Amino acid sequence: MLYLKNSSILRQIDDNEACAVQRLILDLMGQSEVMDEWMDAIIERYFRGQSWPEMAREDRSQSDARSNVKCGLAVLHGKYPYTKYVKNKEKLIKNHIV
Repeated sequence: MLYLKNSSILRQIDDNEACAVQRLILDLMGQSEVMDEWMDAIIERYFRGQSWPEMAREDRSQSDARSNVKCGLAVLHGKYPYTKYVKNKEKLIKNHIV
């Protein structure tokens, strides 16, 4: 089981859902350095449950981390329109992953 954590929200997803989300993200990795940064930010925020301050590092500010997550979610939604991003709730909702 994988736990998607985001601030006070903790959602347990089953192995099939975890594999589906992993495939979506891995499918986009390796295409460009920028895309990798965006996908890494999504992984850090939603899978590792890092706060915005925890995501900041020497080469990335909190603002950069937020932008990376937003861009990554936009790419995921653009490539996989059956995913939705709920604004202000910072949740990626899976509707129909086959």
